[in-house]
Parts: sequence; C-alpha cells; structure tokens
Amino acid sequence: MRLFIAMALAAFSGAAHGEVNCATVIGSYKDCGANNYYILPPQEYIRSYPGKIIENTAEDMQHMAFVCAPNPMAAVSLGCATPYVHSSGEKRCYIWFAPDWYLNSKKVTIDAVRKHEIAHCLGWPQTHPR
Repeated sequence: MRLFIAMALAAFSGAAHGEVNCATVIGSYKDCGANNYYILPPQEYIRSYPGKIIENTAEDMQHMAFVCAPNPMAAVSLGCATPYVHSSGEKRCYIWFAPDWYLNSKKVTIDAVRKHEIAHCLGWPQTHPR
C-alpha cells in the first residue's frame, strides 16, 4: 500500500525555479521550511524507523505521478512511501520525494517530507489525523 502527502500546501505561493533550494538548505534562508509545520506528523510518529530506509527523488512531476500511483493526487504530492517487509524479515520503508524545485516552490524542506513519510511507514494513517 502506498501512502501520500495530501496537497494541503496547494494554496501557498512558492518560489520560482532557480531560487534558494529549501529542499537541501535547512534553516539558512527566511522562506526555507516556512510551511514545514503543515506537513509534520504528530510527535508520536517522529522517531527512528526500525529498519532500512530507501530514498529516491522523482525526475519530474510526471515521474512522481508514476511512482506514487495509483493515488490521483500523486502528480502534486510532495512525497510518498511504501512500507515493506523483506523476505529476510527486515522492515523497509521506500520513500519517493518530489523534485527539489517542487519542494522549494512549496517552501518545505526535504527533512520535513522525510519525517512525514517515515511516519507513514511507522503506521500514521493516510488520513493524517493529528
């Protein structure tokens, strides 16, 4: 089962291509991470994942729609995650991030998206209850 970030940030204006990349620069610029609060999970889900985390970044938003399908909001998601138990018994969390320019346009850091997606792998429901 794939889990997705709902696009609660769709209404927020963002930076254009070529501006400061909030996805990789945390806390160094005024706008970086300004909207992190909206996507962070409840405190009980902000903890280490007891397994292996495999991270990938989509090439573009079309690629994001493909890797995060079948969710109809996948093409505008900040990230998605798939929890999986390997045949060896090892827990794994596969995470896909939207491209850096897209995270930047929504003023969120990759760290906030990572916390959000790991929370889904830890059992936080897709409905995002607080």
